[in-house]
Amino acid sequence: MEHPRLMADLSVAEMMERWPQTIPFFFRYRMACVGCPIAPFETLVEVAAVCGPVGDCNTVQQSEYARLFGLIPIGVLGLVGYAAILTVWIVARCGHGQLAGLASLALLAMTFFGTLFSIYLTFLEPFVIGATCAWCLTSAVVMTMLLALTVTPGKRAISNLFHGRMQQTALRDAP
Repeated sequence: MEHPRLMADLSVAEMMERWPQTIPFFFRYRMACVGCPIAPFETLVEVAAVCGPVGDCNTVQQSEYARLFGLIPIGVLGLVGYAAILTVWIVARCGHGQLAGLASLALLAMTFFGTLFSIYLTFLEPFVIGATCAWCLTSAVVMTMLLALTVTPGKRAISNLFHGRMQQTALRDAP
């Protein structure tokens, strides 16, 4: 009987299917997102060398700063944040009137907070953790670009909401 061999070109999904005992290993070392749609296409080599020649993602992911309050992985927080931004963006684009304006304000607030949080995390990498993660830096750049894209619609929404309230006050106070 031939023993199964671990091959570098075996996909992560195939590996977890053949050897379910590997799943805790992937979770422990945050090497792949178990159950995510890309798992069937990522090989073990790609997952292990995900950071490439730039940075040290594994050191960053294994640091005490990789989890918010020691509970929520920062990657999960980012995924939820990006999903929320996408959802609110759809509401801003498809909504009308005050709903669209409020969604634009929410986008501005979310991307502003995301950018500030990214600045904090980017500071931690070289000065506290002593390693940098290319994916983290890419996320910080993307979040900053999203902030830049939401400033104008956010300002317009603030102006419209403020102008609308001024008109309502004027109408209410009119004799």
